[in-house]
Amino acid sequence: MVQVFLDAVAIRFYRGIGGEMQRIGPFSAINFFVGANNAGLHRHARPRDLLCRE
Repeated sequence: MVQVFLDAVAIRFYRGIGGEMQRIGPFSAINFFVGANNAGLHRHARPRDLLCRE
């Protein structure tokens, strides 16, 4: 498995986002779960949220 570490994410021209670049970051510790639509990735969100409460 390849590990990829992102410093930030930048997007423009996506749905309601205009032509000006919108940047999210810098990241510290964050996990992305990426998969096809209807792949069931949402099932990880609820247990993770319950475990990570402060």
